[in-house]
Amino acid sequence: MLGEKPVVCQPCWDNIPVDLRVIPHWVVWSYTERAPGKWDKPPMQLNGFLASPNNPAHWTTFEKAKAAVLLKKFDGVGFVFTEDFVGIDLDKSIRGENYSQAVQDFLALDSYAEISPSGQGVKFWFRGSKPEWNRKIGDNEIYSKTRYFTVTGNMISQSNKIAKAEEAFERTVKKHYGNLYASQIVTTDFDSWAVPQYDIDKAREAMRLIPPSIAEDRSTWIAVGLAAKATSPSLKEDWIDWSATAPTKFVSREDCEKTWDSLKPRGDIGVGTLVMFAKGKSCGALYDLTQLQTTYSQMRPIVIADMLRKGEVGNLISAAKIGKSFLVADLAIACATGGTWLGKQVTQGKVLVLDFELHRETFSSRYSKVQQAKNQFVRQGMIDVALFRGTKTDLVQLEKIVVDLKTDEYSLVILDALYRVIPKGVSENDNAGMLQVYDALDHFAEWTGASWVVVHHSSKGDQSGKSTVDVGSGAGSINRAVDCVMAIREHEAPNHAVIDVKNRSFPSMEPFSVRWEYPLWHLANEVEPTIKQPTRGGRPKSELVKAKEMILEELINAGIPVPQSTVIEVAGIARETCRRLLSEMEDEGSVKRVENKGRVYWEWACDLF
Repeated sequence: MLGEKPVVCQPCWDNIPVDLRVIPHWVVWSYTERAPGKWDKPPMQLNGFLASPNNPAHWTTFEKAKAAVLLKKFDGVGFVFTEDFVGIDLDKSIRGENYSQAVQDFLALDSYAEISPSGQGVKFWFRGSKPEWNRKIGDNEIYSKTRYFTVTGNMISQSNKIAKAEEAFERTVKKHYGNLYASQIVTTDFDSWAVPQYDIDKAREAMRLIPPSIAEDRSTWIAVGLAAKATSPSLKEDWIDWSATAPTKFVSREDCEKTWDSLKPRGDIGVGTLVMFAKGKSCGALYDLTQLQTTYSQMRPIVIADMLRKGEVGNLISAAKIGKSFLVADLAIACATGGTWLGKQVTQGKVLVLDFELHRETFSSRYSKVQQAKNQFVRQGMIDVALFRGTKTDLVQLEKIVVDLKTDEYSLVILDALYRVIPKGVSENDNAGMLQVYDALDHFAEWTGASWVVVHHSSKGDQSGKSTVDVGSGAGSINRAVDCVMAIREHEAPNHAVIDVKNRSFPSMEPFSVRWEYPLWHLANEVEPTIKQPTRGGRPKSELVKAKEMILEELINAGIPVPQSTVIEVAGIARETCRRLLSEMEDEGSVKRVENKGRVYWEWACDLF
């Protein structure tokens, strides 16, 4: 019977030393029960496979590792030592509120120190290295290479600066671990320590299933070699044997050995890549330009004319309660029937709607009304619907649903709305976190072979002076990571709006006007696309109420103190107005002000509710 998994605490990201954050020596980890009640923290790659502290191809940047943890894919992050730093791990050195003498002596050296994930040990970082500083005796460890430390940011030192390992450091090591130098130096054998045999076996099995035709293309031939070498150097013979299955590609064993020796694996390719090739999927690889032009001479099929192609991701953005759900219902029906949408021809195909906003009755009613108004009726089997309102489904759970879908079953997938699937702990304003979200959506589009239209809300306040890609609320990566942005802004004429489209795979489009006549949006080409300008004078009270609601929602979802600059951006109102509003909310007891290193943060006063 499995034991209870240890409690996972979110790292204190801001406390982690910048000296470590700027170096791409990061891995991730998750608790793994090796024996009943014994939980290990093996280092892992972002693809979910084990990582080796000997192989830089398995490491990543701090930002990517952090984003993966915020997306709840892993329990924490870790840093790999490579002789630039040395780490001291004092396990079981905290008893209640008391530190062991060793902890006190190392703290006196004024270098960064933090509490380990268990809450019972302390880790120290120092700058510098010596070969003898790579040993272990019982629960006491000192490492300078071939190992990694989990990093929590749960700082107990006075600062997060990393001091040099000088004479005082060596004296402290000798004082507490005099027999450390008599112990055996720790080394790491790649295959026996970092890659379990079943990963190597999985890679071998995958290579047996990869079609020989893939080896005919040099770029994919190299990609398979890179993935095999990143998994384990012992797979050299397997790769050469697989290469021989493509007779026109295979020149000689010597040629393959020379190529293998020249391969330099990187962090985005490994055993997972081999599995993808075995399943008939492709991944990022190096291409010769002329070969790329020959292989991919045709653009992807069009789903929405002038806007979106198969396998692309687009954002549909507007203010709340403007009628986005009716607009996407119109799009879904146009795709299912092969009709038009906003004057653009839509290629007929099956549609999947993932709706997180509407109750079943409301969804059914709206789609019925749109079909009646268009006089276009969807035949059975052309639109599938998944309704998630009231569930705790986020992007992580959604991925489990998507991977079970058949490739090319759907032409169009509509996700309504983005904010509902952002995993807990990921802020809409975090560029790294949102880039990971859209990397996942890109993966969904590639896997399903469908166009994905993601419904998103615009930021608060005046939209008239913003560029199309800056209309959406949150981080800039939300709109810069997609293939198409469709922004809907209020028109100066009542019941009208201006739509502006920016895309990658089509020529630029001019903004155009649309008119709202319940339950449809209609083209209004006779009306100039003039965006409504802000009114003079004071801000309506209703807008301040909405700003309060947005602030509270952001602080509740974040679960941690949020910088004041981010709160102001979320509120979408003037800086001074937002500051006054925050002061009012603090007086009301709904939010709390926190100061850290001269910066102002705000958090939800959950203890008052």
